[in-house]
Formats: sequence, structure tokens, C-alpha cells
Amino acid sequence: MDVAIVTLRLAATPPGLPQFDPAPLCEALRGRVAARIDHHLHDVSGEPALTFVVQLEPGEAASEPPRRKRVDWDKQLPEDCVPLFAALRDWRNDQARSEGVNRFMVLSNRELADIAILRPRSPEDLSTVRGIGPAKLERYGESLLALVAACASEVSA
Repeated sequence: MDVAIVTLRLAATPPGLPQFDPAPLCEALRGRVAARIDHHLHDVSGEPALTFVVQLEPGEAASEPPRRKRVDWDKQLPEDCVPLFAALRDWRNDQARSEGVNRFMVLSNRELADIAILRPRSPEDLSTVRGIGPAKLERYGESLLALVAACASEVSA
């Protein structure tokens, strides 16, 4: 059985909010199963410290946690929804670039797919999409509804 000994020192925090940084302990446990953990609070050079003695189950640490399966939305969506989904995805990517944020901070693929399927015509309809709350509705609602309407008029033309 492997043993890991990890000592955590008090992290620099605002007065009255002392904390121990758990990162070294998490690193020691990464991908392993602890059979037993003992802890000891003690003093190191006048500063409080917390030492963990961790008995690890035999076996190698997992190299990486399993990744979620990637969804191919073009194959999952009904055929008539794919053009709107593609337009929404392009809009989302442009929006994220202009805001300087990750594209999934604007809207997730799941939210885009739901919009493509539901084809909302009003803010009330758009607010029924899971993940679109008041903030996203106010920030992106008008643009999204205009894009849905534009794609609908292209299909009917």
C-alpha cells in the first residue's frame, strides 16, 4: 500500500478568514482511492500547518478523467433545423469573439439546438429555452429572434 504525506500551510487570506490550500492534497489523490486518511494540526516555524497521512489503495492513478462524448449536432437535429443551427452557431462564435469570451459563455450548443428546434418568435418563447434566463434574454434576445426570423423567411422564400 502506498502512503502519501502532505503538509498544508495556512494560505494568505484576508484577516479572520484563514484557509488551507487543498491543491497539494488533491494532487496527491488525483485518480487514486484513499483507504485511510489521518490528519494532524501542528505548528511549523510558528505557523499553523495541517499534515495528512494518506494510505492509498494499490493501483495506478488514472491518467485522465473520462471525457464526455462529443455530440454531432448536425446528425442529431432534424434536417430542417440544421441550417438555423449553423447560422446560430456562426452568430454565437462572432458574438463571443467580439465580447472576448469563450463561445460557450454566450450560448451552449444545447441552447442553440433548442432554439433551432423551437424557432421562438417572441421573448416569451425564447425564455422557455433551458439556460436562457433574464440576463441572456436581455443581452441576446433581440439578435436571436431576428436571426430566427431571417432564417424562417429564407426557408419560405
